[in-house]
Amino acid sequence: MKIYAVREPVFSGPTPSFQNVSNDIPLVIDNGSWQLRAGWGGEKDPKLVFDNLVSRYRDRKLSRTSTLVGNDTLIEVGSRSIARSPFERNVISNWDLMEQVLDYTFLKLGIDRMEHPICMTEPLANPTYVRSTMTELLFELYNAPSVAYGIDGLFSFYHNTKPSSSGIVLNLGNAASHVIPVLNGERILSEAKRISWGGSQSSSYLLKLFQIKYPSFPIKMLPSQAELLMHDHCHVSSDYTHDIAHALDRDILERDEIVLQFPYTEAAAQEKSQEELELIAERKRESGRRLQAQAAIKRKEKAAERDRELATLTELQQQSLVLSRRAFQRALEEAGFEDESQLNAQVKNVQAKIRRAQRDQQRQEESEGSLDVTEIDVEQAFPLLNVPDAELDEAGLRQKRHQRLMKANYDARVRAKAEKAIEEAAEAERAEADERLRLENFSTWVNEKRETHKILLEKISKNKRLKFELNDRKSHASQMRMKSLATLASEQPIQKRKRKDQSEDNFGARDEDWKVYHDVLTAEQLEEERKKLLDQIYSLEKQLLEYDSQFTQANTYDTLNDPRATLLYAFTRGVSDFDVNDVAQAFQLHLNVEQIRVPEVIFSPSIVGIDQAGILEIMRSILQRHSLEEQQKLVSNVLITGGLGSLPGMETRIKRELTSIMPVGSSINVFRASNPLLDAWKGASEWSVTEKFKAAKVTREEYLEKGPEYIKEHSLGNINS
Repeated sequence: MKIYAVREPVFSGPTPSFQNVSNDIPLVIDNGSWQLRAGWGGEKDPKLVFDNLVSRYRDRKLSRTSTLVGNDTLIEVGSRSIARSPFERNVISNWDLMEQVLDYTFLKLGIDRMEHPICMTEPLANPTYVRSTMTELLFELYNAPSVAYGIDGLFSFYHNTKPSSSGIVLNLGNAASHVIPVLNGERILSEAKRISWGGSQSSSYLLKLFQIKYPSFPIKMLPSQAELLMHDHCHVSSDYTHDIAHALDRDILERDEIVLQFPYTEAAAQEKSQEELELIAERKRESGRRLQAQAAIKRKEKAAERDRELATLTELQQQSLVLSRRAFQRALEEAGFEDESQLNAQVKNVQAKIRRAQRDQQRQEESEGSLDVTEIDVEQAFPLLNVPDAELDEAGLRQKRHQRLMKANYDARVRAKAEKAIEEAAEAERAEADERLRLENFSTWVNEKRETHKILLEKISKNKRLKFELNDRKSHASQMRMKSLATLASEQPIQKRKRKDQSEDNFGARDEDWKVYHDVLTAEQLEEERKKLLDQIYSLEKQLLEYDSQFTQANTYDTLNDPRATLLYAFTRGVSDFDVNDVAQAFQLHLNVEQIRVPEVIFSPSIVGIDQAGILEIMRSILQRHSLEEQQKLVSNVLITGGLGSLPGMETRIKRELTSIMPVGSSINVFRASNPLLDAWKGASEWSVTEKFKAAKVTREEYLEKGPEYIKEHSLGNINS
């Protein structure tokens, strides 16, 4: 696993300025949608190379608006994000911005008066309106003496091959890709094709893939960062179907996965000494003891209050035996009751509260190990239980009621202890029988354990699925639960007197009848059931790991359900152990499948929903239109140019695909341009000092006479006669 810091475009310094040259030297401009390259004809390299962007940035402190062009947009932090391109895809759409870019270009080249012939690149099938507008701009605004246009991909082919060569140009540009066949030095524009996919769409696609892959990533990835990531770390797969199927295999991830580290700030942790930690722990323990004591006092106060309330209500009930009906009714009204039934209901309510409090106290004592009940002499511990009420005064009656409650609590604890002893004895008997079966018939014991383990795994899987579905009110499980509840609620109550023709209710006679209560389980009950199943699974796996040689750690529940073993974990976190407390890992992106998925679109545009043929299908259709001899000429020089063509593995993949469609023994030569980014300018620079350029350029006089749409045909241009 390799970790790389995410790169960002940086300002490398102001664009240098140059001195003007002789007027007869052509000005060569490669006007690309990503970058503009400009320089003088006949030279090997351009003088200017900058991003084709314009930003109008306002400095609020100085109350000044600046126009920044090209790499100067990186001077201010916020100017790059608002920069705009004159192009929409690969066609110029904003002529105000284009004018500012040309002003900047001429200024940096030291041109104060345009007296140089201009050679400018354009894309394949550039619209006539766009070309005529550019011609009008150069002649009317800058007073250019002459202009000639040529296709950028053909200029690159001109630079990388011999004159009158045959071949296929694969111009994989920024906004679109083009396939142009060239036969004996002449381009065949009628067979040329365009794919609406290029470098800018690839970087945007990579950005969207990361946004979907990490929806809660703490930092927003910028388009410029995605562009650099695509060029730095993506490559073309030689066998995409095989590689994508195994891209998330552990050995492949360990070898090829790339981790992208974004900048982060780690909070400084305050380290405490051992004495401070012990003091904090002691404070927590003291606070816990204090809260427990307060809770115990409150419980006692509430219990005493309920006892007093119950005694008062019981005394009021007993007054019905000695008072007249009218006097008893008056006593009820004074106590806040409308009738005797309301009094009885309140008595039952208070008694229920007392019983609940006793049960809670019993559970707490059981959890603290208080099931070790010491046998006591009931008559000595609770002497008032056998004394008649008539022999006791009011204080004695209250104490007797208290002893009755204590006696009930004691009996419940004794019963719980007895039940636990019976359960432990039964469990010991089952364990003894299981051990006997293991020793006497090991194969049967192992098969039973494996089958039980399989059933338990299915049960806990069903439990997990049901719990997940219950969270969705529209799921089938939730709807069935509501139907079961409605069925139970609509049941008619059993009448006290049965009619002769009324059949007897036989609910519960079959075991299936009780499943209705399982259908109405809540999420909390399902969680309790899951915990019980887990205890059984862990106990069973402990035995299988000890005695069954075929049952390994890989077969255990924890391993099978380990999120690190899932495909999703490998996709998002690779082979690393993700630590939620590690700040650095929270700012990391894992680049695995995307390395080959993004470049593959040029071969299969349907991946992103583009209804167009891929680059190999287009080449096959072009070759099928020619004779075998011409096919051999075309595949003898397959040139890959453009920014997207610089991705590693492009030549190998294209040669492999061409080999599969060409006859055996065909001479196939696929090569990348010497410089895929600059070769279009270099080819135009070489062509601009030839006689062909002089014959192809449109002079100012011809423009004034024939209009901006006039253009001359040549072997590297867009126009056929």
